[in-house]
Amino acid sequence: MDRWNNKVAVVTGASSGIGAAIAKDLAKAGMITIGLARRVERVEQLKQELPKGAASRLHAMKCDVSVESDIEQTFQRIRDTYGGVDVLVNNAGIVRSNNLLDIGTTADLRAVLDTNVTGLVLCSQWAFKSMVDRKFDGHIVHISSVAGHIVPNIPKLNIYPGTKHAVTAITETMRQEMRAAGTKIKVTSVNPGGVKTEIIDSAAIPEGMPLLEAEDVSAAVLYAIGTPPNVQMGFLTILKKMKQKEKEMRILLLGLDNAGKTTILKRFNGEPIDQISPTLGFNIKTLHYNDYVLNMWDVGGQKSLRSYWRNYFECTDGLIWVVDSTDRMRMESCREELTLLLQEERLAGATLLVLANKQDLPGALTANEIKEILQLDKIETHHWSIQSVSAVTGGKLVEAIDWLVEDISKRIFTLD
Repeated sequence: MDRWNNKVAVVTGASSGIGAAIAKDLAKAGMITIGLARRVERVEQLKQELPKGAASRLHAMKCDVSVESDIEQTFQRIRDTYGGVDVLVNNAGIVRSNNLLDIGTTADLRAVLDTNVTGLVLCSQWAFKSMVDRKFDGHIVHISSVAGHIVPNIPKLNIYPGTKHAVTAITETMRQEMRAAGTKIKVTSVNPGGVKTEIIDSAAIPEGMPLLEAEDVSAAVLYAIGTPPNVQMGFLTILKKMKQKEKEMRILLLGLDNAGKTTILKRFNGEPIDQISPTLGFNIKTLHYNDYVLNMWDVGGQKSLRSYWRNYFECTDGLIWVVDSTDRMRMESCREELTLLLQEERLAGATLLVLANKQDLPGALTANEIKEILQLDKIETHHWSIQSVSAVTGGKLVEAIDWLVEDISKRIFTLD
């Protein structure tokens, strides 16, 4: 976050909930933070919850993002007062609780569309202009929802999921336009599950549905804008884990063909390994390991299958990359494939465990040699470790999985 020190952040819908949490955290992180809201007095009240230095960096401006003239005047005022916008967080959003097919809800439809879609685009236009005019590589963040990727079976959400699906398409459109314009400005859509906010209070959510805190979403925003300039994080999904008692983890095993992925999975599960055939699709094993349930997906590594890997990325907690330590001829291909994987947005944040397999065979490269070839020390977006193992003997396999499970558990589970 050092690069953002004393830069200007604008947060829409900053009077409560997620917007308030983001505004406070950005100010605490050293940014000059402008909270936009219709209830501007509530943004002023947030200063009382901040240390003196952070409170002095938080400023309130009245703005209704569903009104175009309000947006224009506000961003011109920000330009004249603070010089421009370096980070924009489009958080403002509303829901109207009625059925989409009900007659007489036109005003509600327009209100939700004007705030959740049109207002988001108009604010982004002004922020983008500010960044381009000053030749500054800024960041635009949309607070969207998992409802932008699925349609939750929750009554009376009306057009709300439609607006969030629109934000998903808008994010990608903006990314393409930013690239075509030759800028290095970034755009990210943060997609939380249910969050304890005023919006969720008005929805008929299922009993027992796990809910995030507003601070969880704010932490995701700071994580996104804190990524290095060369890392483009288009979509970031954050969910509250439901199965706290079982503590489930989704683990994805990938690697080039003949790396030993299936043998590793069978060895770890205590199955015979004397008859192993190439995986032409995928294998799934559910393993009970200590206090956790590991859902392990072993996907074929043949070159013709690698384009299908992306179908298995969703909700991955840990990625195991298996390397045939004796396959010196394909180490460069191994590095290239791993590099591409780590750029995938749906794998962002997943723990990476590299298994230098077949250490029982003569001529095997050491873990340190493979680390250098794969350029693991350059990885900044994932927690990672490399371990020398042998699927045949089982050597060091348990220790490697122990590290993976522990690292994931620190990230996604809270203490009871």
